[in-house]
Amino acid sequence: MREEGYASITTRRLGAKAGVHPQLVHYYFSGMDDLFLELWRRFTNHYLARQAQAFVSPNPVRTVWEHDSELQDASLLAELMALAGHREALRDEITTSVERFRAMQASALSPAMDDLGLKEVFGSPEVLALCMVGLARVLAVEERLGISSGHAQARAAMARWLDQLESKSRPDAKRRTPQASKT
Repeated sequence: MREEGYASITTRRLGAKAGVHPQLVHYYFSGMDDLFLELWRRFTNHYLARQAQAFVSPNPVRTVWEHDSELQDASLLAELMALAGHREALRDEITTSVERFRAMQASALSPAMDDLGLKEVFGSPEVLALCMVGLARVLAVEERLGISSGHAQARAAMARWLDQLESKSRPDAKRRTPQASKT
């Protein structure tokens, strides 16, 4: 799915990739919806484990950004969300999960909103989370399409803003340099 998109997924191709007969895929999954739901659930478990780090991070704003801007995860998420437009069961599962993710992000970001004076700009931690996640997803989708205009500048601006927030919250803290592969 990451390589060629959701439309390329067939039981025949999955079987070939896994080195098993396509009927074995049908044995474990009654249909493609079940297979996509299991993929979403595995993605969700991985994502929730990573998001939990934001709760204990000394810098939850940066942690949320880094997790959501990891290109591979954002690209898979974009594929699954696009697929959900055609699969009701997956759409319902994604809606429930994303609402839960957003609540976790808001909970992690809420203390930082107060400490860093971000309420004036964003109003609520949900808005801050949505802005960061939205930018990360746009970058991932566009980069997957080969679009790069403004991307380096947006990532650099986000890195500068995160550095400013870190220095504001801990004036003696060393500035982090963004890693090109993650930010």
